[in-house]
Amino acid sequence: MAYQSHNPFPAECANGINRVAAYQMYISDVYLTLAYYFTEPTVMPPFALFLEDMSAVKWDQSREILKFLGRHNRINSVAFVQRVNIGHMGTPEEGLTYVVNLEEELTWIMEDLQTSASRAHETHLVKLVKEFMAKQKRQKRFLEWQILDQRKLEEYKQQRRLSENPAGASVSSEDT
Repeated sequence: MAYQSHNPFPAECANGINRVAAYQMYISDVYLTLAYYFTEPTVMPPFALFLEDMSAVKWDQSREILKFLGRHNRINSVAFVQRVNIGHMGTPEEGLTYVVNLEEELTWIMEDLQTSASRAHETHLVKLVKEFMAKQKRQKRFLEWQILDQRKLEEYKQQRRLSENPAGASVSSEDT
């Protein structure tokens, strides 16, 4: 059974929830954009499906936390959700690093919300934020592993290019 409160909680908590929800919506859009950005007609990197799945997860989490806010009768308006304008991501590693940085920022926003909820003695909100933060930690760790895999793949490609061109002639990264 869902938690239902008849007392609205402090505006600081409501504002924190709005920030978390808006940022999760933004990250959801980033994940989806990057999933399609790095998917080519012939090759799909292993992390592309993860990014696509994470887009849905982030969107669902934002809806869940907004529902929590709605049960407290504190929905005034949802914070403005910035549209993604990533620009050019040269490599998958750059894209993954960008997402890791966004996840770190979201963790800080969630920590602020958790602090506000603790001060307001909102135990249900603290519990919800802790659950999200545990998921956040796993997602970030997976992304960091993907970055390491991309680095290893690039090192392998570089070694392969060097072994195919032992004379030491210059080989551009576009020759892969």
